[in-house]
Amino acid sequence: QVAAGAQWGNASSFTARTDIANALGAVAIEERGFEPDFLLIDQSTYFNMLGNPAAWTIYLGNVANLNPQLLGKLPMSIMGLDTYVTINGNITTGSAYVGQRGVFGGISNERALRATPWYEHRPEETWRSDVSRVATSFVDQPSAIAQITGVR
Repeated sequence: QVAAGAQWGNASSFTARTDIANALGAVAIEERGFEPDFLLIDQSTYFNMLGNPAAWTIYLGNVANLNPQLLGKLPMSIMGLDTYVTINGNITTGSAYVGQRGVFGGISNERALRATPWYEHRPEETWRSDVSRVATSFVDQPSAIAQITGVR
C-alpha cells in the first residue's frame, strides 16, 4: 500500500506521477519478477485528474494538442501503464491500483454457467430459460498489485 502525497484533484500540489512511480517500485521489485502494466482508478478520480491543470503541464510544445484537458479524456496510457476507469463502484473511492494484469488474482466459478431448458411462463405468456452462474474473485499474488490510498 502506498499513501498518496496529495489528492490528485489538488492543483497546488499534484503528486499523481510520484505516487504512481512509488507504486510501480512497490510492485516491480526484481526478486519478485512482477512487471506492472495497468493503472485502475474510479470515476471520481478520473474526473479529478482530468480537471486538474497541474496534471497536464507536461503537454508542451509539439504534444500540446494531446493535452487531456483539450481532448476531454485521459490518455490510454499513463507512465507506460494501461489506464482503466471503473464506473460501477467496484473499487474504493479515493484509491488507485497499479499491478500486473492476469497475475495478481482471478475469477473462479463456485457454480459454473448453467441454463434451464426453454419453458412456458404462463403469467406473462412468454417462453423463457433461466441462466445463472456464481463466481468469486480471489487474490493469490498480493505482491503483484499496489493500492494507492488518499487520491481523492
